[in-house]
Amino acid sequence: MYRTIFCEEFNYSFHITKKDQFQTCAVYRNTEIAGELTTDLKIAFEYHIKRKNRARDEKKLDKSRAKQDKSYHVATFDLEAVLPIPCSLDIPSDKTARDSLPEPDTMEESEDSNVE
Repeated sequence: MYRTIFCEEFNYSFHITKKDQFQTCAVYRNTEIAGELTTDLKIAFEYHIKRKNRARDEKKLDKSRAKQDKSYHVATFDLEAVLPIPCSLDIPSDKTARDSLPEPDTMEESEDSNVE
């Protein structure tokens, strides 16, 4: 029933992105579309793109060196898979929820002070 209504009658589908999206890129795109782009955000985005391009260039150099020099090995990993859903694209960068937690050092001190 669900499939008939949503896939045939309304022809709804879900778009699955093929690439990870960085928060910097998503915020930049959203503010640019809304016409609210600031100079600071533009500078941060340009810096992000420069770092991305440099990382790609370094990876290419490492891969070509590994092909030429058999004693040189390269391994690459995707360490952070991002699920781009609307609520995750505008997370504040200050991580207020994380910052409100006590530091590990202060937690140990409070536990030690209870022991006599």
